[in-house]
Amino acid sequence: GEDLKEIDSLKDRITKLQLRQMRMLGKDLSNLSLKEVQQQEKQLSESLLSVKAKKDQLLMEQPEHSRRQVLHTEGLTRQIYELRGFHTPSERPKPMYLEYYPIATKVSSATNGTSGSDGGCNSEFDKTYSDVTLHLGQGYHVTTFERGKQSRGSAEA
Repeated sequence: GEDLKEIDSLKDRITKLQLRQMRMLGKDLSNLSLKEVQQQEKQLSESLLSVKAKKDQLLMEQPEHSRRQVLHTEGLTRQIYELRGFHTPSERPKPMYLEYYPIATKVSSATNGTSGSDGGCNSEFDKTYSDVTLHLGQGYHVTTFERGKQSRGSAEA
């Protein structure tokens, strides 16, 4: 009944749209009169002008879009560095306090067979090399002590 009419109507519409698409692509132009071909040409010319205008608009917007992307990326990079505690050299705060980082070493005790990190000098390595670094205030110097040796270097921030 009515459903079959609707199905036939939709099939007919699909066929007409497919024919129109083929003609818009410049194919299947048979059975067109001169006037219809001229109308088709005019429509395609207007479509082409529209496409070119959109392309020109996008080309004009591209540098601004790229500039905004660069600024956004720089902002995100800055946030990452700040969140991780990094600063650019000009922003890096100079330490105003003493920093001490003990070196944990495993020491074996021959008497009880245990090992720990009490910082004692029970091995030949510990007796020979013991590094201590001291940072004081702005424009500090690094002094490293090794048994029997002392070296001093500048560590300007």
